[in-house]
Amino acid sequence: MPELPDSVRLADIDAVLAAYGLARTGMPVRTEGGTLNANYRTATAGGAVFVRLHREGFTAGRVRAEHDILDFVHARGIPVPRPLSTTSGQTTVDTTAGTWSAYPWLEGEHPVRDELGPRRAAALGEMHGRIHGVLATHPASPGASFTMAWARDHSLETLARIGAAAAARGADPWIREGIALQASLLRAEPLRYPRDFAGLPCQLAHGDYHDQQVLFDPAGSVAAVTDWELCGPFARIWDVVRSLAFSLLFSTPGLEEYMAGYRRHVTLTPEECHLGMELWWQSRLGGTWVWSAFFLEGNERVSRFFPETIAALRQLADPSWRRETERRLVRAATG
Repeated sequence: MPELPDSVRLADIDAVLAAYGLARTGMPVRTEGGTLNANYRTATAGGAVFVRLHREGFTAGRVRAEHDILDFVHARGIPVPRPLSTTSGQTTVDTTAGTWSAYPWLEGEHPVRDELGPRRAAALGEMHGRIHGVLATHPASPGASFTMAWARDHSLETLARIGAAAAARGADPWIREGIALQASLLRAEPLRYPRDFAGLPCQLAHGDYHDQQVLFDPAGSVAAVTDWELCGPFARIWDVVRSLAFSLLFSTPGLEEYMAGYRRHVTLTPEECHLGMELWWQSRLGGTWVWSAFFLEGNERVSRFFPETIAALRQLADPSWRRETERRLVRAATG
């Protein structure tokens, strides 16, 4: 059974449950997944409950704003977990460990990585299109603009610190080579300015949608869409390409099925797709989150993303791969 982290005492979880009028009937079990939050399945007399300790820096106000989004999309037919309310009518609880929330435990299946398959890919894409269609009607979507930013010098300086930390820790050679590969690509490749993407259609979006953020039912339909904490204004094609990449659909079958499902609700233009792929490439060149989280912030759980990070860099460093993948995306997105 996974142990509770040092920052979480059993008394914290008991206090959180008590705020909801609940009491546990067994030991909390930390769930799989979740690299920045601490998530637990806890049995209670009223049924199993999903209890989340939100990442550091996420205040009760921010979490409640996420809950408002859940209310908005749920009212419009998107299957999402609904937060429980405390006996005082709040949806969050604060302890010395941080801000917590709780939800009824939802049954469903996370797909095995690399094994999404065409049927589930189609369902995943169709749900993504539905979400974009619904969120386009949210008051935060009109007037949303492109806000992503990056700088070569800053990324190179961060990668240098990461490389030094990796060497000091005696990281495996393949990991250190991956960090060095990103730095070398960043030095050699042309880096476009954020203003080049400012014309992309933007709206409120999930922000972290991919195959591991949904639960499927036995029929292969999406039963629930989880983890809305990064919901915010994004270029909609960014949200799509990021999902395709994180769901490994650029390297496994299913991209065409995903986009066929998506375009039932949202129409993308060829130019939007071209820019979206270029934006993804720029983000991979300059983004250091996985390396920083592990080597500079001590988050050991992100190490499972090392192989995918390096594989993506190697793919994107191949111009022929980028051209072919972009062609597939445009054709699949526009029908």
